Amino acid sequence: MLGGRNVASIIATATCLAAIGGLTACAEEQPEPFLIGVPEKPVGDAPMPERYADAFARYLVRELNGEDRKGERQPVPADLRVRQLRTGEINVTFGCTGELLELLDRNRAMELRQELKKAGSGKDGSGEEVDEKYLVYDELLSSLPQEVGATLPGVATPCSDTSLPQDAVVLYAKRVIGRDELRQLNSIATGTSMEMLGA
Repeated sequence: MLGGRNVASIIATATCLAAIGGLTACAEEQPEPFLIGVPEKPVGDAPMPERYADAFARYLVRELNGEDRKGERQPVPADLRVRQLRTGEINVTFGCTGELLELLDRNRAMELRQELKKAGSGKDGSGEEVDEKYLVYDELLSSLPQEVGATLPGVATPCSDTSLPQDAVVLYAKRVIGRDELRQLNSIATGTSMEMLGA
């Protein structure tokens, strides 16, 4: 009888330990962090000054940090941002509409520069008003690979090249960004001003 109790006690203890071990393992399984690619280039050659890029990245990390998943900064060569989004090396990155269009479709960026210079007055050949900000943004959307998305363009213009509109925009890998995360990214892109970036 005593032996039976000991066996039952041992089985109960083993079951309890297994359950506790399982819970610990589950608790330790954290989802992969959102990898936020911060564009970098040699000094003087970056599309966005370092202090603006750092500030923008801080806002992204803070917005994407949640109880179940964290945001994590990762330096990325500025000219490899879109490629690394496609390969999964990063999940999110950012830049400006004009410089990103230049990166993805240099010929179209050059054409657009000429078109906007000719328009000059803010009107196209038909006399219609031209919204340069959204003209460049639409061209950027057309040039993005299918698996990469972009937020709405923001009010901040942190890139130095002024030959095209340079509105802040966040790019993301569609496969890992859901509706809630996209809402957060749009909030950062459209709600971040130059003053918030330290201008």
